Amino acid sequence: QQIADHIGWAIVVPQALNEGHGASWNAGLFGSTANDSDFLMALLDALAEPYRFNLDSVFFTGFSMGGFMTHRMAIEHGDRIAACAPVSGLISSSMADHTAVAPVRMLHIHGTADPKVGYDGGSEYYGYQLGLSVDNVLNYWKNANGCTGEPIIDTFPDRHNDGLRFVRYTYNSGTDLQHIKVIGGNHTWYKNANKFDISYFDEIIQFFKGKRTAI
Repeated sequence: QQIADHIGWAIVVPQALNEGHGASWNAGLFGSTANDSDFLMALLDALAEPYRFNLDSVFFTGFSMGGFMTHRMAIEHGDRIAACAPVSGLISSSMADHTAVAPVRMLHIHGTADPKVGYDGGSEYYGYQLGLSVDNVLNYWKNANGCTGEPIIDTFPDRHNDGLRFVRYTYNSGTDLQHIKVIGGNHTWYKNANKFDISYFDEIIQFFKGKRTAI
């Protein structure tokens, strides 16, 4: 909220339904029947006029299950969303066969040592495949966004003794597609720039603005 107030954005943080197994978005996992995709767009429509939202600057982000839901929103409503930044969430297996309605600017952030939502799409925590691997998530959005060629690879300076390395992959052709690979990263939202080499908040904000942080 402090960040949103500082840069003049409205932040909307809806709560997922609890259908008996904890609050969980219907991103194609766990058998949820909630129509969350349409709910989130209806929420946007209900708030846009009274709060004078700029509908050309609608962004979605989320962590873990919120990351899965962010991918679903991009696939089903990318024609109304300017950019998405899912963190530690994948394209679920049931959504993988859906064709994205439109290209959408995408920043996917994921740790390689995530035991809950694995980089390979599996899960040590749940014991089964949750969705596409990160490599296949990127392939999905490369195809949807018309990206060709190899990405530019930048490694963030290793300023802190955090045991992590942050590497950014940027696809310059087609609609903007980026991936921040957190080598050694866990199922965690890294946000303290005084403790870790990057802050997810900073990277996502700059991406939404259409800018890149300097490396």
